[in-house]
Amino acid sequence: MSNQTDRIELETRVAQLNTSRNKRSTELATIDEEIKQVKSKINELRRKEAQVKEDELRASLEEEYGTEFHPKRSLLWSKAWEHGHSSGEADVRFWYGEMSELIL
Repeated sequence: MSNQTDRIELETRVAQLNTSRNKRSTELATIDEEIKQVKSKINELRRKEAQVKEDELRASLEEEYGTEFHPKRSLLWSKAWEHGHSSGEADVRFWYGEMSELIL
């Protein structure tokens, strides 16, 4: 009878461990989902910050070169951005200045 009692106790323990594991799995899934949502919000805020900086740079360059109302200012900006943004703001400024001569 001792073996049967031991087996029942062990089966009970396995059931308890399985229940605990299932609860933790649910908790981990919830935590993982929250992490995913927070990372998504962080990325959204980073995109917004980058867009604000880009808009400020564009406005600054348009004012500096007097292109605020020029009909080709969007084309000028997109080409300067295309050529320079991967190297940073200074390169965008350089290309904007160089290409602005084509429309002014």
